[in-house]
Amino acid sequence: MFRVRDKTIKVEAPAKINLYLDVLEKRFDGYHEVKMVMQTVSLCDRLTISVDKSLEDVQLEVINADIPENDDNLIIKSIRLLQEYYQIPPLKIVVDKEIPVAAGLAGGSSDAAATIWGIAELLELQIKQEQLAYLASEIGSDVPFCLLGGTSLAEGRGEKLTNASTLPQCYILLVKPPFGVSTGQVYKAVNPTDEADSRADKIISALSKGSLYKVIENMYNKMENVVFGWHPELLDLTKRLLDFGALTVRMSGSGPTIFGVFESYLDAYNVKKSLLKEMPEHEIFLTTPRDKGVGKEH
Repeated sequence: MFRVRDKTIKVEAPAKINLYLDVLEKRFDGYHEVKMVMQTVSLCDRLTISVDKSLEDVQLEVINADIPENDDNLIIKSIRLLQEYYQIPPLKIVVDKEIPVAAGLAGGSSDAAATIWGIAELLELQIKQEQLAYLASEIGSDVPFCLLGGTSLAEGRGEKLTNASTLPQCYILLVKPPFGVSTGQVYKAVNPTDEADSRADKIISALSKGSLYKVIENMYNKMENVVFGWHPELLDLTKRLLDFGALTVRMSGSGPTIFGVFESYLDAYNVKKSLLKEMPEHEIFLTTPRDKGVGKEH
């Protein structure tokens, strides 16, 4: 039997960016081997999970986004997986979406991680961290990282994580164009690397020394060539952010979100204001590095 300490829990589900992303050989299970350095940021979805015995099953409500509220949603898939192992009462989940959809920011994966963690907390399921990580990996490659958060080197298909020092203080401007990109299509189009270079390891070393500039020197995303070829306007956007004074500009994940790194809050804020006037159809967020993954809303 489960125990319910509180009837409701509110959980933050942070977005992530990729400081480094390389795609290696295809695996026997159809996934690619990858080598990534991932960082959570302060932009979060917020989930309210409640026990509601007036319901027969799960009820999902998504605010601010037009996405499925059925078994195609990773939140529902996460609950179905938990139901295979634990007795789960009827639940109502309300998701306040802030992270753009199909943006390369792991919004869906983070929501799934927040669901698994939040239900375990709410029902006091006392699931060990290793079991939580296993359940997360069953849902998707980025879900274990979203559970852990902070900064990690990710290998395998993304589920093998090595904790790293958090990105030094900086301001990260996320710019999401008004279109999405299919991660699956990008993986089909990208030419895998035979062997990962040393830049990911250099980033990990630079993080341990707190050197933002050394991290920036080694940032890389293998998928940029493919996605920029499909959407040349992303290259124009990259140049625009560099002209505005960003220390570096990269694409996150399979895109199409571009992020610029700034040392000064005022510089980043002024760039955001300018871009909102120039590109009102784009979604633009000013964020900072976050040193943890999903957790209770404060």
